[in-house]
Amino acid sequence: MEVFFFWGIVGTIVGALIGDRKGRAGAGAILGFLLGPIGWIVVGLGPDYKQIREGKKCPFCAELIKKEASVCRYCGRDLPPVEAATVAAAPKTSPHRSGRQAFIIVVISLLAFALVLLFVFNYKPESREATLITTIYPQDGSSALPAGTKVEVLSHSDATARIRYSGREFVVPTSVVSQSK
Repeated sequence: MEVFFFWGIVGTIVGALIGDRKGRAGAGAILGFLLGPIGWIVVGLGPDYKQIREGKKCPFCAELIKKEASVCRYCGRDLPPVEAATVAAAPKTSPHRSGRQAFIIVVISLLAFALVLLFVFNYKPESREATLITTIYPQDGSSALPAGTKVEVLSHSDATARIRYSGREFVVPTSVVSQSK
């Protein structure tokens, strides 16, 4: 179990670091957590959003260059100057939008983490009612639980079941418990 936690944490951190260099830290963290090294490769080979946000296309060769560039580094041509009206008309990203995106990424990450935990621990939130087939004599010397007593099954495996009766918990062989549906 500890191995899953360790790899989940390592996968998330490495994925976030790789994604951060590409402007996709949230996606890198999620893919790194869910897919491990495969997620790292997916994020590493994915598009570079940081460069896209910080750049513009050359009007002559259509290559992505920095916004402040006055000469295209690919074709060597002089770029037309950026007009103040064009800069003012450019849409600005709302700080609320990036905050919403971060919130969505955090919620999705937490849900994915919870699903993995549920899968790893095979968590069963519902407790089931069962009936004892034979009388149980507790080792602590307390009163016996007669056959036919209704008990709450907290968990069970192939060999043992953990049951609760009157606030006390017992571990008994599964052969003495008849599960009700």
